[in-house]
Amino acid sequence: DEAVTLAEQAIADGIPFAVAFVDVRMPPGPDGIVTSARLREMDQDLEIVIVTGYADYSHAEITKQIPPQHKLLYVQKPFHATELLHFASSLGAKWRNSQKAAQAQAMLSSILHSIPDGLLTVDPEMRVINTNRAMESFCSRDSCWTQGNSMSLDGCTGNCACYHALAKTIETGKTIHNLRETCSDTEGTKRIISI
Repeated sequence: DEAVTLAEQAIADGIPFAVAFVDVRMPPGPDGIVTSARLREMDQDLEIVIVTGYADYSHAEITKQIPPQHKLLYVQKPFHATELLHFASSLGAKWRNSQKAAQAQAMLSSILHSIPDGLLTVDPEMRVINTNRAMESFCSRDSCWTQGNSMSLDGCTGNCACYHALAKTIETGKTIHNLRETCSDTEGTKRIISI
């Protein structure tokens, strides 16, 4: 319970913990799995290291109760102190990099949404990476521009020229310039799109 209270206070103070080392057996309080689950509920970014000398829980059970797996490590006793120091250092760096990436993504999203022109970035498999509100206004199907979704011609109305230009750019590696098409936004207003 003390670990949860300390983590809550750290979050409230704006300085959340990066890493928590939690022993499975912590008498007289709740076991480490319960504590870890509570910590995860409070902070999805926390790196958790489960430490145990017993086989009370399988790795699969622990992973199921304390997702996501990429933010969870399992250390069996006995271990060397240098191993824990290495884990703390590596996981702390991973956490800091994750925080920086999230801040950069939030800044990029803010910049994208402030631009009046429609912007869209896709990966080579035509999955949407980023888009802005102006671009979203050109399609009646929200799924067209949802991050992670694949762009598709299925059911596409006014945006087929945009899709083809993106596909051609990815296929050839050369950007399409000076393509002007008339497309309708979600209210039916005709707009000229320059690519």
